[in-house]
Amino acid sequence: MDINRLYGLGLRQAFSKIALSDYRALRLLWFLLGIDFAFILLHVAYSVTDFAPLAENKYAAISTDHGYSEFFQYIKLTGLFLICFTLGYRKQIKLYLAWACLFLYMVADDSLRIHERVGRALAPKFEQSQFLFLGAKDFGQILTYLVSGLILVGIIAVCHYRHPKSNAKYASTILFIFLAAFAAFSGLIDTLHSMAAQIGTTYGLPLDAIGLGLIEDGGEMVVISGMLWFAWRLYKFEAAS
Repeated sequence: MDINRLYGLGLRQAFSKIALSDYRALRLLWFLLGIDFAFILLHVAYSVTDFAPLAENKYAAISTDHGYSEFFQYIKLTGLFLICFTLGYRKQIKLYLAWACLFLYMVADDSLRIHERVGRALAPKFEQSQFLFLGAKDFGQILTYLVSGLILVGIIAVCHYRHPKSNAKYASTILFIFLAAFAAFSGLIDTLHSMAAQIGTTYGLPLDAIGLGLIEDGGEMVVISGMLWFAWRLYKFEAAS
């Protein structure tokens, strides 16, 4: 099969050809989403139950560092890294390797809490900053996200721009759409969650409920599951090229 067989197709058609080429294509997606929603339901149960074995187990909450759901997230991100690295290495495509670097950083950031540690270290520099009810630590974390994101996404964007039209460029465009959705949850919703918590603390309002936190963490889980499913379908598609 021609490596450029997606050339001339619209983005929606390319997505369908890569990800929905046979009736079994959605099985992995339903499997991943099923586990995600099981963790979301576990989080809700943890938040409202008085049943001691569950209520006292903080790792049942999807917002807990190194909790059950976060460990599953590590597995998915590692899978994304391995798929993109394998495609990049076998086909000698820098664009796939650039995506692999991003996913590797995401695993490291989640597991080692890089943005939180750097955010705390930078917090003293923003002690006098009070904007939109964001604290000094929030500003440090946002700055960390922006710098690391600009560097890694910038490298991907340069590779994407220089890469000729092919399967990889179509796939990269689709991954960018997934990444934008992930950024909306991990960046925008996370910031709104921090603002709501600060407003609630300042004015004594019950705004720091499970709502925004659940949307943020649950949304991240669902998007990463979608990315992993698409990456696996891409791997199968490229293997047949």
